[in-house]
Amino acid sequence: MSFRTFKRRLKRRLGLLPPKYKSFVVGSAENYESMGRSQFEMLRFWGLREDHYLLDIGCGSLSGGRFAIRFLAPGHYCGIEPEQWLIDEGIRH
Repeated sequence: MSFRTFKRRLKRRLGLLPPKYKSFVVGSAENYESMGRSQFEMLRFWGLREDHYLLDIGCGSLSGGRFAIRFLAPGHYCGIEPEQWLIDEGIRH
């Protein structure tokens, strides 16, 4: 592990840097909440209802999916993401 990597991990553990899963998906940790909410609100605007099914391809760390999961009926959300660690972090946090 390089010194640079060590330094970055230490800063994350100390809370000086945002978690990686937030900035990996939307580019900036500051936008994580607002991007997820706007993604969900756009789906609602275009007619998403509680009884619909949603296939979220590239769901990342569930920035938008977490709103849909709470909104949709149980079993009506399916997220697909090639980076398993992102899903794990989204579920954990």
